[in-house]
Amino acid sequence: DNLSAKFKDNVFCMLYADKANLLDLYNALNNSSYKNVDDLQVTTLNGGSYMKYKNDASFLLSMNLYMFEQQSSKNPNMPLRFLHYVSDLHSLSTLRSSDLTLHRRSMLKIPVPHFITFYNGKEKWIEKEEIIKLSDMFEEYTDNPEMELKVRVININGDADILNKCKTLRDYMTFVEKTRYKTDVEDKDVKTAVTEAIDDC
Repeated sequence: DNLSAKFKDNVFCMLYADKANLLDLYNALNNSSYKNVDDLQVTTLNGGSYMKYKNDASFLLSMNLYMFEQQSSKNPNMPLRFLHYVSDLHSLSTLRSSDLTLHRRSMLKIPVPHFITFYNGKEKWIEKEEIIKLSDMFEEYTDNPEMELKVRVININGDADILNKCKTLRDYMTFVEKTRYKTDVEDKDVKTAVTEAIDDC
């Protein structure tokens, strides 16, 4: 099952390393119809030596930062993971740019962040779409958290609405479902199932 999750994650990462596919996904999420892929500034973190964490895909468009992650298993820790990702991203941006100092008198402007998790696991987690929050993870409840981060979790199993708006995501889930059928029903090993699912697709 871990191997299967790794294949799904790798395919998702490869699919959304392509700017056109990222724009397709952005348009589906925002009911927009942007066409110019050159407007995207890709800021994907690849878990290189300078990074502590990695995320699946992120990009800037009109000063909005979108960070995506695909999950094959239930994970209520996504708000904390995204907090690490966005912190790493801003730390890296500040280090790379000599004109971005946190000690100057004028206020820096940063992109508006959006955090999205696409869930395609078999375990029951959410029905269609839900917001999970960093404050849900606090040891004690507070009705006025001084720090918050909200993650939009979208279940992309079955006939999820977003699959009708985003061809690349629908194609990805077709691959996932074919692989799942071959492992769960036809009892094939993951490597064979993935290879055959790729051929079928």
